[in-house]
Amino acid sequence: MWTKKILFISMLGAAALFGCDDDDSNNENGKENTVALCTDNLDNDQDGDVDCADADCADACNSIDTDNDGVPDYQDVCEGHDDNVDADNDGVPDGCDACEGSDDSVDADSDGVPDGCDVCSGGDDNVDSDGDGVPNDCDVCADGDDTVDTDEDGVPDACDMCEGYDDTLDADEDTVPDDCDVCEGGDDTVDTDSDGTPDDCDDCPLTEDCNVCYEACYYVENTCGFIGTCAYVGFDCTTEDDFCESQCLLDAECSAIQTMAGQTPDPDLTACINACDANNACQTCTATNCQPEIAACNQDTICVSFMTCIENCTDASCVETCAQNNPSVAAGNLMSCSCDSCPTDCGNFCSGMN
Repeated sequence: MWTKKILFISMLGAAALFGCDDDDSNNENGKENTVALCTDNLDNDQDGDVDCADADCADACNSIDTDNDGVPDYQDVCEGHDDNVDADNDGVPDGCDACEGSDDSVDADSDGVPDGCDVCSGGDDNVDSDGDGVPNDCDVCADGDDTVDTDEDGVPDACDMCEGYDDTLDADEDTVPDDCDVCEGGDDTVDTDSDGTPDDCDDCPLTEDCNVCYEACYYVENTCGFIGTCAYVGFDCTTEDDFCESQCLLDAECSAIQTMAGQTPDPDLTACINACDANNACQTCTATNCQPEIAACNQDTICVSFMTCIENCTDASCVETCAQNNPSVAAGNLMSCSCDSCPTDCGNFCSGMN
């Protein structure tokens, strides 16, 4: 008798331990069929389906519709809003529409913003470093607010080159808007001497100091193309000594200046230069007739010193003293050529010379 009781009790324990299938219609207490059991995120009947995924929870889950839109919470597309209202028919209810009036599913640049509401088509709308509402990829002014454009020229104030005027007007294409152009028709960005005046409007583009001598040297060497002329003739633009001759050059055509190195120098330019200084006639004649000797002299440092010495001479005695103090074959050859070729113009300097 006791043995039968023990066996019976053991069978009961096994049944309790291993249980029957919760889905058995005869075991109503084990089913997931109440709101509480169907929303606790547990698989109470151990059938592998949790909460509303369990067929037994159909009635319970269908009864839960928090936003009263007729769609149970577990099937809600737009929680808290009416899933049945979709004005643009894109499958996304209006309450959760990312882009009202357009299809939320179309996003060509894959930035999470539908094409119909893309601020920066082709760029990432989510990256906006300066916080101006314009994504970096479409930012006009990277470090400024693109939405502030006082002069309405399409260039935000923070990047406006010419405030109060239209930055897009640049007739001379130098990147400086017309209304702020320093040098109209020239390139404002090129200012070799950094004096604030662009080269194209600078009388002396290569030097911050400016006078008629610097102007003439730039004109002769850069405009006419006779590089090295000023050094060759000994112009010193730091003094006024060569201002008169400089003005003669500025008033002359490049073609007239070119003749000064030939056998038939321009008569008007020659007359202008000679009128500046009595010594100029001799220098002009020598430059025309003694080019080989001048070239040789420029290669001889002593001869160069001789030439510097005679610049202020007004008679032959002075020239002779310079020759004695700077003895040079090149200097002697140059003076011989000057006196032989230009006896009239250089007579005053050649009288008494050996």
